[in-house]
Amino acid sequence: FMTDRSDHVVMILRGSAGTGKTTLAAAVVKAMVALQQKLMLLAPTGRAAKVFSLYAGHAAYTIHRRIYRQKSAGDLSAFSLNDNLDAVASCYVKGEINNQYSLDEYNGNLRVATTSINEKNSFEVNNLYVLDSGLNQIGAVEGFAKDESIKAVRYMGDTAYVITYEETDPLFVIDLSTPSDPQILGEVKISGFSTMLVPIDGNTVLGIGYNTDNVYYTDMEVQDGIKIVTFDVSDKTNPKVLDTKVFKGYYSEVQNNPKALLVNTERNDFTIPFSCYGDGYSNYDSYSGVINFRISDGKIDIVDQYRSDVFVSSDNGSAEVSRCVYVGNTIYMLGNVWEYDYYIKNNTDDVYRTSIDWVDYK
Repeated sequence: FMTDRSDHVVMILRGSAGTGKTTLAAAVVKAMVALQQKLMLLAPTGRAAKVFSLYAGHAAYTIHRRIYRQKSAGDLSAFSLNDNLDAVASCYVKGEINNQYSLDEYNGNLRVATTSINEKNSFEVNNLYVLDSGLNQIGAVEGFAKDESIKAVRYMGDTAYVITYEETDPLFVIDLSTPSDPQILGEVKISGFSTMLVPIDGNTVLGIGYNTDNVYYTDMEVQDGIKIVTFDVSDKTNPKVLDTKVFKGYYSEVQNNPKALLVNTERNDFTIPFSCYGDGYSNYDSYSGVINFRISDGKIDIVDQYRSDVFVSSDNGSAEVSRCVYVGNTIYMLGNVWEYDYYIKNNTDDVYRTSIDWVDYK
């Protein structure tokens, strides 16, 4: 299966829960990367895609996201906030919206960033549209970052910061001060890609996302850990990378869900949950916890990395911290623990239990 170049060869891997299907599939993926075979990982649910990606070290998607990729973001509608929520305007724009941060209202205009398919050559391209209060298009930047897709967007006043990715992570700085004529002012490229952008001040932007590495002496990249980066955007025509921190072999819920980021404005720091999956093939030496860090003059200062004694994975199950909160001088870690013995004994899919752990807040 791995060496056959035919487009019509199928391998079906079957087995009960806990028999090693994911581990074996991950080994197949890594072998195909070494053989320079093109591949795409698909799973029926978001959680299954996340687990597949963690074990394989390669991006995985839900089946419906790739198969039913829409050519249009669909109708955008505006409603008046009266008792009847009357619809007052509607429109559609080319492309797919990444998440809620792709849209922003400013001075009566709506800004929308999308990824669309160029129908002439089927390449992905990216766009940013400016719509007035009646949802009429008054300005646009279209077709930038060919064959890449938007991973993160953040608007700061008259400026949009857009991250796209295919093999490198370009940060685009787009000037929106003239809504009818938005312009790309500058860009900077680094390895990996950010999935969240957080403004630190008027000149600094924080990015949190994926580290990527070339594997098996090829030019193919796979995701390998968490990457935290700060960008200097004081000169919008020449943005620069200020600092980076990489945690290889780590995964964080914040890479896909902005709600997992804990911000403490009183202490001016950030905390993110993390999980480390050991050797990548089993739960040996797998653990979970939180990383606490601060940003000072653009530099990333890792205050501490808290490793939980409760969220510890083993061959009998897995555990993952997915949220963290602070109360006073304590950081609480919350997440799910999955136990294989419970699954076998009770013959049920409901094998997750919510757990909590805590550490002193330094």
